[in-house]
Amino acid sequence: MPPPEGQNRSTMSTPPTDTPATGRRPRPRQRLLLAIGIPVITLAVAAGSFFAFGGSESREDGRSLADACQGALSKSDLAALLGSDRLHAGQRTDAARGAGWVDRCVVQARGGASGVVELNIGWADEAQGALSRLGRSGSSQDAVNAVPIGHGWSGTVVAGGPTADAAVLLPCRGIAKSLLVSASAASLGKDAPFRDPKTVGTLARLVTGTAERAAGKLECEAVPGTSLQTLAPPPLGGDDAVPLDRAQGTCRALRGTGSGSGRAVLETAADDGPIEDCFITDGHGKRLYHLGAYYGPYARDLGADPPGEQKLTSPSGTDGKTGDSWATAGCRAFFGKARFTLTSARGENASDQDERRAQREMLTAFARDAVKRHGCTDLALPRVNPAP
Repeated sequence: MPPPEGQNRSTMSTPPTDTPATGRRPRPRQRLLLAIGIPVITLAVAAGSFFAFGGSESREDGRSLADACQGALSKSDLAALLGSDRLHAGQRTDAARGAGWVDRCVVQARGGASGVVELNIGWADEAQGALSRLGRSGSSQDAVNAVPIGHGWSGTVVAGGPTADAAVLLPCRGIAKSLLVSASAASLGKDAPFRDPKTVGTLARLVTGTAERAAGKLECEAVPGTSLQTLAPPPLGGDDAVPLDRAQGTCRALRGTGSGSGRAVLETAADDGPIEDCFITDGHGKRLYHLGAYYGPYARDLGADPPGEQKLTSPSGTDGKTGDSWATAGCRAFFGKARFTLTSARGENASDQDERRAQREMLTAFARDAVKRHGCTDLALPRVNPAP
């Protein structure tokens, strides 16, 4: 390196002041200053590197979380869900608005931790694709039960193992609008994290907390529910099945219907969820029927010609080919229109008259119970089940 301006190379060879030109050894005090100075300089260099690289990344991550999704995210819940407190959020606001949502963001863990969470915030009457963001493609037979969040929230979690989806509807006071917040989590580095009640509860807490904070940002005066720590995962079969005549939750209305003996059900608590399910199985655990209730944006999406299913454009009816049937009702402004469906796992209409009669009874009982619990009116039921 060239010498500083005003100096020649001969002056640069002059010994430093703490090593006199006389050749005498440094004094004890000078040696102490040298001993202290070297570690201090080393630490200073290390600290400079931290703030230049790691510290800068940390500040960037903090800003990304603070700015994303209306600033409504909870780092503690995200950290618990993703297993890392090193988190980075990417904004997807433009993409969200293109689909009728207000905001969208994706949060990922840094430092080798696996996991990603996508959150969407919007108004229930404008947001598109709400049903698909809960992992549903219509009234799927192979779906798992939607678990109501409860605790005063109108929300649900759909969890099947390494992935899970959740959503909550939050009505705004004084205006005919409801806030809708959804979250999808995947690849958390475990075999089946969403079979753990604590993890399922964390996802529910994340989506409800985000909804509460987003409501304040978007001038939606709302009455939130209470916080929760755990939430039971959905029943998957086997020991989770309940004999039909002992159903107490979403399948309770089927007791006493002509559904046949020896059958069991997969059900959840009958709460205030925007999606509700009841699966009927035979004595060996094979699924026979799926009864579903869909409210608000989920009923709207279900009526928009689900892929591979019958059009649900009429208030009620039965598909002549499959025997699947549906009904509708009008609910309070919060939930809007409701749709109730019965889907057969057989994919074809039952040839037995008694079985067709049992299908009608099941859908009627299920829909009437749901209407009563959700304060709906004007229930439209299919009149007859057409012959195959």
